Amino acid sequence: MTNASFSYHQHWFTISPIKDLEPNKVNTFVFLRDLVVVWKPYFSTQYSVFIHECPHCRKTLKTGHIDDQTGDLVCSYRGCRFDTQGICTHNPYAEDPKFIADNRYKKKLFRDITVLQTHEENGLLVGFSPLGLLVTQHVERLD
Repeated sequence: MTNASFSYHQHWFTISPIKDLEPNKVNTFVFLRDLVVVWKPYFSTQYSVFIHECPHCRKTLKTGHIDDQTGDLVCSYRGCRFDTQGICTHNPYAEDPKFIADNRYKKKLFRDITVLQTHEENGLLVGFSPLGLLVTQHVERLD
């Protein structure tokens, strides 16, 4: 079902100019009232944008780092790892690391990260927000 009052183009907001992003670093911004981390592993052509909280311990990911070998974003607090799609690839505190691959385990004990839909155009990284028309706060860089 399509809502006629919904304007797709009015829900995209600038996160940052691409030239201001450091590809091998975790960049931090406030985007539409949410703290987000923007990062890109060495093998990727696109940036990933996550809500900043690690779902395992609720600590911020802005102090995390990008693993040189896997390209995963690593939480600095407990070492949980997330791929560019926000899927947890490793939890060092799981009883048995094989359980991470089990969907039943993940649904019960561990959520994946909230990933924002993004697009790069005209030298800008923009993010999509279905609630964007209600928000008036500007994006600001924190680091």
